[in-house]
Amino acid sequence: GTVVVFAAGNDREIGQDVNYHNFGNSPHTIAVAALDHNGQVAYFSTPGAPILVSAPGVAISTTSSFSGYPAYTTISGTSFSSPITSGVVALMLEANPELGYRDVQEILAYSARQTDTSSPGWDVNGATNWNGGGLHVSHDYGYGLIDAYAAVRLAETWELTSTQANLATVSASSSPELAILDYATITDTIQISSGLRIDHVEVDLDLTHTWIGDLAVSLTSPDNTTSILVNRPGGGAASQDNIDFTFSSTHSWGETGVGTWTLSVADLGPGDQGVLDSWTLRLLGDAIN
Repeated sequence: GTVVVFAAGNDREIGQDVNYHNFGNSPHTIAVAALDHNGQVAYFSTPGAPILVSAPGVAISTTSSFSGYPAYTTISGTSFSSPITSGVVALMLEANPELGYRDVQEILAYSARQTDTSSPGWDVNGATNWNGGGLHVSHDYGYGLIDAYAAVRLAETWELTSTQANLATVSASSSPELAILDYATITDTIQISSGLRIDHVEVDLDLTHTWIGDLAVSLTSPDNTTSILVNRPGGGAASQDNIDFTFSSTHSWGETGVGTWTLSVADLGPGDQGVLDSWTLRLLGDAIN
């Protein structure tokens, strides 16, 4: 039942992604990005499809216990946007102690405010249960800037207790053995016939390649919501061979998942090739009723 909040990371400039780290991309955690005072994503804030929400993380006033620093100072990082989010979660649980960790995540996603609307990364997903339409979501911002007032008010009237015990899952696998060639994109699909009300989506990806820094991998839902799972790790400099890892996304929250899911693998560099061996799609959420 514990609500776990995790900093998205401060490594945007070196080609990092929240999806490369199993603490940040776990469905059991709330990954938080950092914004500046203009409501724009901080230059250092690591992007990724697992990010749920954003909070202020630039020039935050705080006490200091470090030698040589004044008693009060200002400091920046997603390590400061995440405790702000934890404070909001504490207020939500004070208002409604019956909330499960999945309720907390959903309330934060549905109550967050869209900020920096000029950012080209915003999308609207295929959910139909929020004011009759979808949710705005971004790889930089998650569902947007955390709104303490809206989150607490929604928590007060929330009637569910959603935990691991009543989590529903749907999964399917494919083993296409498709060749990954230089400067080419391959796709493979999985069909889901019986869906659920999605919280998180996970992909177990197994591919063979001699330079994963060349690769970009994305997942597109039946509602045409695209989640970037891999985006040229290390800015293209990651020389590791192969990928055998579980990635996740929050971007399909509220969708049903019924229909065709498409995995796309693009090789954006020369000299290294590989094979898409297999992948498993896993939808996590609530039974539709």
